[in-house]
Amino acid sequence: MKNQFDFSIALYLFLVFLLQFTNWFLEALKFNIILKDHYSIKFKTVLKSVYAGNYTALITPERLGNFIGRFLIIEGDKKLITLVTIMGNSFQLLITLLMCLNGLIYVLLFKLDTLFASNTQIIIILSLYSFGTFVLIALLFNLKWFYILKNIKFLKKWQSKFSLLKNTSLKQKLLLFFYALARYLIFILQYYVLVKAFNVSIDVFQLIVYLGLLFGMVTFIPSLIPGNLGTREALCILLFSGGVLGIKFALISLLVWIINVGFSSLIGGLILTFKRT
Repeated sequence: MKNQFDFSIALYLFLVFLLQFTNWFLEALKFNIILKDHYSIKFKTVLKSVYAGNYTALITPERLGNFIGRFLIIEGDKKLITLVTIMGNSFQLLITLLMCLNGLIYVLLFKLDTLFASNTQIIIILSLYSFGTFVLIALLFNLKWFYILKNIKFLKKWQSKFSLLKNTSLKQKLLLFFYALARYLIFILQYYVLVKAFNVSIDVFQLIVYLGLLFGMVTFIPSLIPGNLGTREALCILLFSGGVLGIKFALISLLVWIINVGFSSLIGGLILTFKRT
């Protein structure tokens, strides 16, 4: 029975491991949507740059340095690659905010037992996140505000790059949005597979709600530790009001981090190492 259990867990982990490749393939597609308008490069190179970016992101606070690995591989205009990366990351942030809003609304309406002390606290956080989401949508889908940046002295060298991104079409923006959503759904699927593997007693919809709250809140918690490691797991336990369920979910979160971030960073490090040799 023990060997059968171990084999079953191994299969679940292998599936989550395979989904990691899907996750970063989608990120490469997202990155390439705008990049291909300015560079004639193979998609294989774009995918390598994404993995290299995962490595440089790992060694920078809040994973903000993913653009560094990308322009080390692509060897193009660093400013443009940085801005394209930021734009793609912004659409991923938009999905995170939208899913967090979904979780907050569900908790408010159905009184789900979480770390929130009162409805007033939920309403305040919901208002702040709603405002942030509205602002982000306005900024991403109407890039005319780039004109404002021409009056900022230290950004003058970036003006031509801003002008290139300003011409991003609505179709491209929608593709960025849907690829970001697809990546988020992959995260949900990875968590769901491990929820089944470890017999955690929550259904799919509850999982979506909890992940919406988890990702939405941990994104804005300052941390010098790569990938909010530790912070996210502690928040998992708080979300489930402590106990065995919270510990199991924290373990699942750690495994997803190791597979998605840790392993992909290792691949990225190898890509950068062999590039230099």
